[in-house]
Amino acid sequence: MLFREFIVKYREEVLGLSMTDAAKRLSLSKQALNNYEKGTRDIPFDIAIHIKNLYSIPLDEFMKFVEGDNPLASSTRTLELHDRQVESEFEEAVNLLAEFPELRRYLVDLALKDAKIREKKVGSMLTILKELDRYRG
Repeated sequence: MLFREFIVKYREEVLGLSMTDAAKRLSLSKQALNNYEKGTRDIPFDIAIHIKNLYSIPLDEFMKFVEGDNPLASSTRTLELHDRQVESEFEEAVNLLAEFPELRRYLVDLALKDAKIREKKVGSMLTILKELDRYRG
């Protein structure tokens, strides 16, 4: 398996990310990521390390691939990596809430509201965040 195939499979099956979302995370244009994933352009070493870090690919899995092994060969292993990624993202969210107590308090208050109010407010928050991302570029 080529590195470009590995990162596509990891992005899709472990992270569940679209190419657009992955490009945003990596601060790359969608076209640049597409070129790397399709093999139109070689992936520079610094970008490969950036992908490893931002995709939270465990070092042991990354090294297995570098050594010619395919860490995603079994669907069980892919599921394990996906679960590990979900746990990692959850930890990141918890750390963010610890860093910003006002956000934590707001979310706790929101969690105690009626389901319809919660759904409306979360929808509004997501719309605002998406707009901020769009203007951020």
